[in-house]
Parts: sequence; structure tokens; C-alpha cells
Amino acid sequence: MVIISCDWGSSSFRLRAWDCLGGRVLSERRSALGSSALLPPGTPAAARAAFFAARFEEELSAFDPAGVWRDSPVVISGMATSAHGWRELPYATAPLALDGAGLVTRRERLPGGREVILVSGLSDGQDVMRGEECELLGLAQWPGWGEALPGGRGTVILPGTHCKHVQIEGGRVCRWRTCMTGELYGLLRQHSVLRHSLPSDGASPPPPAGAAAQPDREAVREGARRGREHGLSAALFQIRAQALLHGLAPATADAWLNGILIAAEFTAGQVAEGPLLLSASPRSAWLYETVLDALGLAERLTVVPADCADCLAAAGHAVLWRAGSTG
Repeated sequence: MVIISCDWGSSSFRLRAWDCLGGRVLSERRSALGSSALLPPGTPAAARAAFFAARFEEELSAFDPAGVWRDSPVVISGMATSAHGWRELPYATAPLALDGAGLVTRRERLPGGREVILVSGLSDGQDVMRGEECELLGLAQWPGWGEALPGGRGTVILPGTHCKHVQIEGGRVCRWRTCMTGELYGLLRQHSVLRHSLPSDGASPPPPAGAAAQPDREAVREGARRGREHGLSAALFQIRAQALLHGLAPATADAWLNGILIAAEFTAGQVAEGPLLLSASPRSAWLYETVLDALGLAERLTVVPADCADCLAAAGHAVLWRAGSTG
């Protein structure tokens, strides 16, 4: 069984053919076709739906020009169901079972007649998510899930533009906190005084393969320590002060910035008890592992393998389809 999985975010678009039996990606198409930049605010809902349907059909045709998967079901999650997306769907209400029962879905038709299924987001009454709910369904299928979260209880960390700390209780998604870590990083790098002290591309180099210790790791740890000791705002200005007074190198300043911002997610009594499960890209996983080690939380941490973390939305869409939640 093959499904077509679409993870449509505010600033990115990812389309995949997912082999449900083998649990692997057969083909993929990625682009910067974010939902938030396609139409101006205030576009009427009917016009928005028609535009998104036509644009998605174009992407689908480019992805599968020979029609190999023309009969495969199509499942779409993420910001496509937000107010600036294809069709705004109401949030489902937590707690959410990890088979997806309770998620809100809607069937839409493309101009050529093919049916697609839109998946809603989730709310716990205090916070919201769109897209991560499907990633969590996929993550629960990972063979290491039970060992990482004994008794179906713990915290799942999903880094990104808006990082989620998701509380799992009794094998259900119950509540979460959202931290604007990725967005703050971009804003500070591009629009704050710190931009004068950071690399022009704003990127921290990844650690060398097999490196036991190297300057970047220690700089991230130093940022985490300063964030914990001085608080977010004061620690951030230390980057500029150290650059002016002591010639703090741009790469080191960027590592400090990452450490300070990530540490802010886990300080001020914001760390839940129990095991921590991190699912992220290799670079983000390395940064979070480094910060959590500096904060003395590494013993509680399990990291999802990168190949699994990269496919969570598609695996979650398969869970929904198998369970009939899209019906």
C-alpha cells in the first residue's frame, strides 16, 4: 500500500510517496512553497480553496508525471488547514489517542477530480499545533517508543521554528508548550543588534564526524550556562558585549546564541519530570543534546534516529489511513 503524504508548512512544502508496508519513502518532492506566502491576507475562503487545490494538483503532477500512484490516497497536514492555508479546519481537542481518533478531517477534490484529505490541528485549550499531531502518530510507531517512554508517559521534544514540548500520559497526547526558539533565532540574527556579531549566513557549523570535543560544542554549552545563570535577555546582550570588548568570533557568537535560546526552553522550572524523547534533524538534535547535557538533563534523554525523525509525518498519515480516521 502506498499513500501520498503532504506536509505543508508556513514556509515549506514536502510531498512523499510512502510505502506503508515497508515504512519507507519511495519518492519525494520538496520546495519552499509555504502556505503563508501564496495569497494575501483576506482572500475569500472559496477563492483560497480553489487556488490551493489547483496549485497542489500542479505539484502532484510534477511529483508523479507518469501517474504511477494515481490511485493512492492523498493525506495533507500542517498549515494547509490554517486560516492562511487551503481550508481552515477547527482544532481537534486533546487528549488525543495515538491512533489519531478524534482528529478533524475534510475531503476536498482537485480540479481534475482526485480526492485528497486534509487533517486538522490539535488544541489542549491553552496551546495549539498543526502538523505535529501527525508527527506524533508516526513517532509512536517507532520501535523504540515503548522503551523511551515507559508506561506511555514522558515529554516529546519537537524542535523547529516553534518548538513543541509535548506531554504524553497514558499513551495519549495531553498537553504541550510551544517555544518560539527558531523564530527568535531568525529575528535576532536579522533584525537585532546581535546581527553585527554573527556570521553573515547565521549558520553554526555542524560538529565534525567522530569529534569527541571541539570549540563549537563548548561554545554552545557556554551559551546554555550563561542563559541559565543570567536569564534570556541579559545573556543575549552578552553576545554583543563580548564581541565588542573581547573579539568574540562570529561562529562562537552564533553557538552562544543557539545555546542561550535552547536553554531558555528548559529553565525557570519549565522541565517536566520523567523521560525526554527528542525527534529532530541531525543539526538540531546535536544542538539540543549539547544544551541538555550542559543543563544536566542528558541522562533522561533519548534521541530518535535521524532517518525515522525525517519521516514522521508520512508515517503518521499512514496511521490515520489504516485506522480509517479519514473516513
